[in-house]
Amino acid sequence: MSHSDHIYPSTDKSLHKVANNLPPLSHFSPSLILGSAEAGTGENLARYILTDYGTRWSAAGITRGTGKLPLLYLVGDKTTDVVPRVLKEGGFETLYLQVCSTFPSDRLREDIEVAVESLRSDDDGSAPHTWIVFFATSAAKSALPILRRHFALPSTVAQPETSSENAPDTANALPGSVLPARFATIGPTTATFLRDEHPSRFRVDVISPRPDAASLANAIREFDAAHAASL
Repeated sequence: MSHSDHIYPSTDKSLHKVANNLPPLSHFSPSLILGSAEAGTGENLARYILTDYGTRWSAAGITRGTGKLPLLYLVGDKTTDVVPRVLKEGGFETLYLQVCSTFPSDRLREDIEVAVESLRSDDDGSAPHTWIVFFATSAAKSALPILRRHFALPSTVAQPETSSENAPDTANALPGSVLPARFATIGPTTATFLRDEHPSRFRVDVISPRPDAASLANAIREFDAAHAASL
């Protein structure tokens, strides 16, 4: 029996699609797809697995001390150690296997500049700022040097006069004024990178409570409503 735990709703949909397109008794067809509703972050997923293991498999006589089911953890090259670390603390070893890699698009700069030009052309003056959403630390690292050409990035610390980490890159900016921006992230790991690890200590105003578009949009809407007077 194939048993799959995961974080993201998109993964949930993909796994159900695989299951629906394979014979029900196929070894390649997942028969249990769990964790999307309960997780949202790697740590939540790991703790869900620990809880689920004890309740789901106790009827089969499988306990923490004997006959543990193997835990195969399929990851990309940018994954943190949160899930295997929490599982290990709970008494489980994982087989950690990288199955994919991520890298910046060759057209990243051009695509961002097209998006910025679209923002400028659609701007009627009613929006006090532009929301920039990062879904991963690797995306932030790749995009920040380009975004500096167009946006005033929100930092929590005063930058030295010689620092160019978060100051607008006006020398290389496209024509037009630099746009004010706020940061939102999908997940606490990316927020931690921006706030605590990047030299500029960027301010992150919104962290989506779940990794889906609806949760992100609601969180941004609630922030704007709560801070309407100061925007």
